[in-house]
Amino acid sequence: MQNKSIKILSPAKINWFLNIGEPMPNGYHQLQTVMQKINLYDVIYIESANENIIDFYDYNNKCFCSPEKNIIVKAAQKLKSIFNVDSGLFISIEKNIPVCAGLGGGSSNAAAVLNALVKIWNIKISDDKLNEVAASLGADVPFFLKTTAGFCEGIGEKIFPLMPKKYNVVLWNQGTPLSTRDVYKQFDQKERTQKNAGKFLDAYSSEHLQEIKNQIWNNLAFAAEELNPKLRDMNNECLESGALTSWISGSGPTVVSLFEAADKAEEFAGRLKKNHPGDFICVCETLS
Repeated sequence: MQNKSIKILSPAKINWFLNIGEPMPNGYHQLQTVMQKINLYDVIYIESANENIIDFYDYNNKCFCSPEKNIIVKAAQKLKSIFNVDSGLFISIEKNIPVCAGLGGGSSNAAAVLNALVKIWNIKISDDKLNEVAASLGADVPFFLKTTAGFCEGIGEKIFPLMPKKYNVVLWNQGTPLSTRDVYKQFDQKERTQKNAGKFLDAYSSEHLQEIKNQIWNNLAFAAEELNPKLRDMNNECLESGALTSWISGSGPTVVSLFEAADKAEEFAGRLKKNHPGDFICVCETLS
């Protein structure tokens, strides 16, 4: 890289649909989900370093973990170890996606760094092998490697790309992180309802918002609401304030609201910001 810094945009995602099954002996859960990237980005900078180490810096101190525990560093170290790369890096991040929010920020960061380093280090690796490395870092990481919208099964590693379309959404997060581990632990406390993923896939391919609205589903959200009952109130407020529908993305606690038009989304976000100053409220579009 000749000591030049490269800049990478690492997008968040929303879950349109999420079925979590019972835990397997290895601790993972079988799942079915439809995810789509949105235009909310972390910004990652990668620069070559003279020493054969990987150094990491968090510009705005929003990662909430030590560098050695950060998934970005783990991704770089794993690739470096597998392919015996004799090169150092300085990686820094400007974190804009809320942490522990159900938006896949960490998984996206890991995938972005894997993709970048394969090119930077001129690594010859098959897509299957790269997916394997990604899955070892987290269930959502393979999705972020190349897919804009996709139906995922297994533990998330089986990905079937979907034709992505642009939709207007508003994200609302009150700033209280929910640990994915804690939400899954709560989920396992009782039997959970599941829905037919095929019905959502039919609705998504139809591109009719009313049909999509009626098939949005997340059974992990029940556990998130049990840990944070305020999420129910947030959903209700979104519906009363004009959202077509609202739901929790992933393990939460981000509430997503859907709108037919961008101006309606902007008006809604303005009302939320007035009523909830200090909360994370962001108007976004799904990436197409």
